[in-house]
Formats: sequence, structure tokens, C-alpha cells
Amino acid sequence: MVLVLRDEYQTANIDPAGDGAAERVAQFTPSIILIEEKLRQLGLEIREKIQTKMLVCASDESPDLVYDCAALGAEGCLLHHSSIEDMRRAMRLVIEGGMSYPPSMTRTMLEELAANREHRTHIAAKECPLTPRELQIVKLLAKDPGLTNKQLAPKLNISVSTVKNHLHTAMEKTGQPDRRALVEHAIERGWIRSC
Repeated sequence: MVLVLRDEYQTANIDPAGDGAAERVAQFTPSIILIEEKLRQLGLEIREKIQTKMLVCASDESPDLVYDCAALGAEGCLLHHSSIEDMRRAMRLVIEGGMSYPPSMTRTMLEELAANREHRTHIAAKECPLTPRELQIVKLLAKDPGLTNKQLAPKLNISVSTVKNHLHTAMEKTGQPDRRALVEHAIERGWIRSC
């Protein structure tokens, strides 16, 4: 494990073996800690004792490593084969409040986030109790909350009473007391996007 102090880039190697390793680290009040992937538990103990930034050093780019780093609260990850300049750049970025992950890991994270969003959207759409027409009305109200039933009707080629029935049914299905609450509910559930 390597400690890096903010202004002087002084380093200190701390032997993680034995009791008190977290306390020994805390004595240095480091700006950033580089910690081996296998020492994650020690990283958690250190974070409990002092506020500091953390980069995890890893030997491979396994997809699970991204989640492990996030669970640890690390601000990033460095690979063992990173150049000294890459290490300096990553440490500087993290000390200044950013995050630093290797490009291949960032790509993996973004791909998984996109897949997760598609999955959530698919699930949300399946869970939505509103009919397509009710949802269409809610979307129009999200775009322009001031629309009256009389203004909605021609936009949908339906009568004012049909708009009123659709809104009443949608509010009843969702347990919402009014139009505004219905729109907020639909946005929160992911049935529509906020405008």
C-alpha cells in the first residue's frame, strides 16, 4: 500500500499485516491512498477512521472490479501495468475531486449502465397499468401541465368527455389525487420522461 500526501507527494509504504494497520495509515493523514485490490477490507477500515481519497490497484480489468471499487467508495482504479505518468495523472485527478478508471473499465461500466437502463425501461413499461391512450395524455400533460381537457381533446382526436374519462381512470389506477400528482408518479416510475 502506498500513501501519497497532497502537496509534497511524499510516499509511505505501510505493511498491512497485523493489527493496527488502519491506525498507522491514519497517522499520516494522507490526501490519497493507493491500496491493493486484495486489501479491500483494510480500505474500508481506513475510510472509517479518516476522510481520504482512494485508488485501488489491480492486476486485471475484471468487470466485477468496477463494482468492488464502487462498493469500497474508491474514487478510481489503477492497473499494475499503468505507467508512472498515468499514475500521477490519476492521483492528481482524484485529489482534485475527480474519478479515474482505465478507459476499458469505463467502457464496460457505460455498456452495463446502458443495458441496465434498457432493462429498467422494459420492466417499467410492463409494470405500467395505464393504457397507451392514458399514457399519451399523461405525456402531453408532462410537456404542458396547463392543458385543459378541452385543449387535450383535439390533440388526440377524441372528445372532451373521453379525455376526462381517461384521466379519471388513470388517476384511479395509480391512486393519484390530481393531474400534477399523476404526471409526477408516471415520471418517478419511468413510464414517461420528464420534459
